[in-house]
Amino acid sequence: MCEVELKAWLKKLEAVEEKLLDMGAVFVGAFTYRDLYLSHATLKVPGEDEELRIREVGDEGYLTLKGKALDKEKTKEELEVKVYDPGTLVEIFKKLGFNVYAEKVKHVRLYDLEGIRVAIVKVEKLGDFIEVELMVEKQDEVEKAKKRLYNLLDRLGIGRENIEFRYYLELLAQRQHPSR
Repeated sequence: MCEVELKAWLKKLEAVEEKLLDMGAVFVGAFTYRDLYLSHATLKVPGEDEELRIREVGDEGYLTLKGKALDKEKTKEELEVKVYDPGTLVEIFKKLGFNVYAEKVKHVRLYDLEGIRVAIVKVEKLGDFIEVELMVEKQDEVEKAKKRLYNLLDRLGIGRENIEFRYYLELLAQRQHPSR
């Protein structure tokens, strides 16, 4: 599977959310995601531009491995499995020599619009974003998916200048260390 995703800074969160509803979006739910990113010094996991993440959502979670970015939009191959005790999984990884090198918390209001996953996101210590995402089976479907996502952002009135290609972790690191 490939995750095809665009994210953009939001200035008027409520107005975009209202427009989504006017377009027929279905509210899926509100969630808080606590993401822990893992690394291992000798195994080189993750590699450059790859992520090994444990996401906690309430009492459940997901273990995700994201491959290297395939394009400027950071389309990635993604493997994910549901876990029922993310806290214990973190401890298992630590005992295997992994370290938690970063944490990100985001508050998400999730919608479905025309099969596109749309998230209105508040990233703690960073700001407000919209994420639009499609999962595709094959890499030859990526370009068509990107066109749908860019089209949706256009329809929502979100200018291309607001699209953010850097990872949230990069943005958070720059906030903490502006000289980098």
